[in-house]
Amino acid sequence: MQYASARKVLLKVAVACATLMALVVGATSAGAVEVRSSGKLRVPEGAPLFAVSTDPTMQHVLDQDFRAQRRLGSAASANPVTVTVNLSQHYLMPGVSLEQLGPGDPMVVAKLMQEAGEEPPPIGDTGSAQMNPYAANIVRQELEPDADPMMQAYRDYQAQDQVFSTPVGPRFGPHGEAGPAQLYDTIIVAQASASNSADQVTLVAVVHPGERIRVAKELLAESIVNDILH
Repeated sequence: MQYASARKVLLKVAVACATLMALVVGATSAGAVEVRSSGKLRVPEGAPLFAVSTDPTMQHVLDQDFRAQRRLGSAASANPVTVTVNLSQHYLMPGVSLEQLGPGDPMVVAKLMQEAGEEPPPIGDTGSAQMNPYAANIVRQELEPDADPMMQAYRDYQAQDQVFSTPVGPRFGPHGEAGPAQLYDTIIVAQASASNSADQVTLVAVVHPGERIRVAKELLAESIVNDILH
């Protein structure tokens, strides 16, 4: 009986330790999202605020925080300030350029990525994206309008053959099911501005594989609210 009781106690301790470890790991994963910002939004003190964003998570957090601070505007508000946030989201995968990552000054985005521990991609076309064979053939036709019809038909055949013979690319994971979200970091770029102001804030969030995109967007929204209200 004493042996059975001791075993039950040890089992309870093991379960408690496993639960604690799971909570710690979950907290670390959520806290590992890197957020950096540049700029400052200055709005009149006490002015009612309206949030405008095409991203639903960003819109919800801004509305909730403005309401909690008693700053959310209404239809009857006098001299309201509209806070607009443009958001973009891309995988940091081969072929992406700095200009594609999002709104704002590319060099500011590059600096914020470096501060977050990420190497920014080249500014312009990386040259790693393969042109569609059909598109290449159309360009060739535009450049050589007097080409022999038989030769043109042969090139059309080559383009079609190339499309069907091109491999889909490497596949990763135990069953080849791993996609970009499991292989590459996600870069979220946000640019916030306020009506009747030339001020802008650029923010970058680096989300590593396994981390939650929604958490990163919430952190970006909280950073914007703190910048405005403090």
